[in-house]
Amino acid sequence: CTPCPSEIETMNDGPDRRALIRRYRANIRRISDILSGKSQSVLHALETEMRTRGAKLEFEKAQVLKKSIDRLHQLLAEHYDPALYIQGESFLENVYESEMKELRAVLSPFFPALRSLHRIECIDISNTMGSLATGSLVVFIDGKPSTSDYRRFRIQTKQTPDDVAMITEVLNRRLRHTEWPTADLLVIDGGKGQVKSAQTVIAREGVSLPVIGLAKRFEEIVVPGDTSFTTLTLPLRHRGLQLLERIRDESHRFARSYHILLRRKNFLPTVV
Repeated sequence: CTPCPSEIETMNDGPDRRALIRRYRANIRRISDILSGKSQSVLHALETEMRTRGAKLEFEKAQVLKKSIDRLHQLLAEHYDPALYIQGESFLENVYESEMKELRAVLSPFFPALRSLHRIECIDISNTMGSLATGSLVVFIDGKPSTSDYRRFRIQTKQTPDDVAMITEVLNRRLRHTEWPTADLLVIDGGKGQVKSAQTVIAREGVSLPVIGLAKRFEEIVVPGDTSFTTLTLPLRHRGLQLLERIRDESHRFARSYHILLRRKNFLPTVV
């Protein structure tokens, strides 16, 4: 958060007051840069500081910076002329195509056989201390939600918090449905542990399915390799990342809505 002048004035001179002054001046410079059209440099600086804090395990400070980045990102999001929508859907189709093209360009070096992102599936887990846990399978076709293909799962194998095991269960159950269309890409809401569990299931079933993770903390893309993982950090305005965020957020919403429904049916309080 940004210290206000009155807060600084009421403090005695000392390290705390000098730190507040430095933060205040830094934020004033950032505001000035944004108003001067240098918003991208501000975003880059905030992202760099956020990752530095994370590397130092200063997760609370990193989270504050993440919220600032998200707010700035929303302010800078592209706003299109409403007349473009009136002209027809071709404009939106171009946006979706651009997102898929940019995401494919990022992932192609890791998945040379990736020729299309026509169907992207995403798995997410929602639970409160493992109780009444649910999983979701959300499907995007050509960059758009295909709600008729959404599926939800009541977790059967675990009653304690274990996202890795729960993702294994959901993916096992999904792959049993060979009558469902094959996905071009599977996105897991999570990091290395969750992606590893999905990778194990895919290998055991002998199917060809590229899988990646999207880790919430810094919106990093986790790509599995033969012996290690690669973590990709894209600019927050990257259209490929924005597509992944939309899919992830939709899978989270869908899983959580089912989890809340089950808790209400069982007369259990919902933890927000």
